[in-house]
Amino acid sequence: MPLDQKQSDTHSMSFGDHLEELRSRVFKAVAVLIPLAILLFFLAPYLREALCQPLFDALRANGQPAQVQSIAPAETLMVEFKLSIIGAIVVGAPWILFQIWKFISPGLYSHEKRFVHFLVPASCVLTAIGVSLFYFIMLPFTLMFLVGWGAPVPLVVDGSIAGEIAGGPNLPILAANPQFPQAGQMWVRMPEQVLCIAVPNELVAQPLTSKIVKGTESAVQSALDAVVSSASTPAPASETAPATPPRAPMRVLEIALGQAGGVQPNFRLEDYTDFALLLLAGVVVAFQMPLAILLLGWIGLVDVALLRKKRKIALFVMAIIAAVVTPPDATSMFIMLVPLYALYELGILLLIYLPASRVREGSLFRFNFSKKRASGTDNASRQPAQTERSSQQDQSVRPASSEQSTEGDRDARRTDEGEDRGVKR
Repeated sequence: MPLDQKQSDTHSMSFGDHLEELRSRVFKAVAVLIPLAILLFFLAPYLREALCQPLFDALRANGQPAQVQSIAPAETLMVEFKLSIIGAIVVGAPWILFQIWKFISPGLYSHEKRFVHFLVPASCVLTAIGVSLFYFIMLPFTLMFLVGWGAPVPLVVDGSIAGEIAGGPNLPILAANPQFPQAGQMWVRMPEQVLCIAVPNELVAQPLTSKIVKGTESAVQSALDAVVSSASTPAPASETAPATPPRAPMRVLEIALGQAGGVQPNFRLEDYTDFALLLLAGVVVAFQMPLAILLLGWIGLVDVALLRKKRKIALFVMAIIAAVVTPPDATSMFIMLVPLYALYELGILLLIYLPASRVREGSLFRFNFSKKRASGTDNASRQPAQTERSSQQDQSVRPASSEQSTEGDRDARRTDEGEDRGVKR
């Protein structure tokens, strides 16, 4: 039995026990994911807006209305359901990893557990860095190029010739909606690029959910008024100033404005969501490259000298991957290529400063920059000391063993002599 394994961990389990343990861990992992998915389903509209925000910014930058299309009746619902499930997996990833660890940890030695203790946090950190880089840098640049490809050229007119054009209604350009708009009032809200028209709310068809909510509120309010009026005593009439008439609620209708001509980018919600999530998954997998290089080095398939020697080939392969994954422009390819090569160099540095022997011994964060450790003489000095200790132990053991062997020989000779004498008699 290895010295780093406890005696309590050496008991064996049958195949049925392993299946029962696996079933228990899977049930515990799923039991947490389901409530998380239900909770995130109510927050899914905010997740959808956050995911679509880079697309809206790219559309506004190219003079197009910031909107996406929902063609199928249940398309928006299914997209939000998909986002809630993915969000539950991402949020519950620590719990899932903990259940996986509880299942496999009894079969690992202490030095093998140290490798997992390093790889899992490192993978989480690299994943967080990759997601941040994707959302704030890669996705906006990629969408800026894709939306601008074939988009119509903005029509810019000199303001000095405005008097030569036939007169017409002049709409105010506002940064926000008026606080108290009048019925029929029109204005243009920028930078959203929408034409706004104020109409009475009762003239607009109300959704079914709004009708249910409004009817419930009115019923509750009428019940409360009845209770208050029955409990309170009538107050004496007093002359008061005439109250101001209540303002009629207004609904603001919006029409997206865009430049005519060229290719109109009308993106579908489901297609854009699948594109963004697929690109995000590729970035997350690519950011695990340093750990993959470290694992290959630990097993002995690659070493630092080989990785340094094949840098040009690695750079060429990464350039091909960046050209295939990103849109066909130099900016997007460069944005993808630089992190890939930086991750390759990070893998080499990890393999230099974190060899398998160091992780196995548990001295991961003990940095000693002495010349002996750097030149490797420290290990050489340890070997003679170990050999001297082993030789001293052998010398201390040998006399006892030799004495025991001589005593055993004497006893054997005496028994043999006694048997010979008995035979002679």
